[in-house]
Amino acid sequence: MAPYEPVVLHGDLGLNNVSIDPETGALLGVFDFGQACVGDPHLDLRYDPIYEAGGPGMRPSYEAARGVALIPERVAFFHALSALHNLSISIDHEPPELLAIRQGWVDAVAAWDPATYSPP
Repeated sequence: MAPYEPVVLHGDLGLNNVSIDPETGALLGVFDFGQACVGDPHLDLRYDPIYEAGGPGMRPSYEAARGVALIPERVAFFHALSALHNLSISIDHEPPELLAIRQGWVDAVAAWDPATYSPP
């Protein structure tokens, strides 16, 4: 993986921690900074492919706000790593119905085209 400039990360950036204006789509606020840290900016968008499969998701807005150009394959790497991490936690600590959701996330990542690292 290429080097990166470390930045302050939200740590859990996803639709569960943002408020969006339903009429304009404008970002109104970001909440829950309990996992904030310093690190690779690609990590901040690791949950983004869940919400925007096949599309740009939050990446263009994040890049503009941060003044960075993210590498989609690097975001995809952190997304896949998060899928496996969450599944491993779910095996022993979450209800079976949530385990099925986590397994579906891993299955979706496994179906990605390795030539493009993009969701099907």
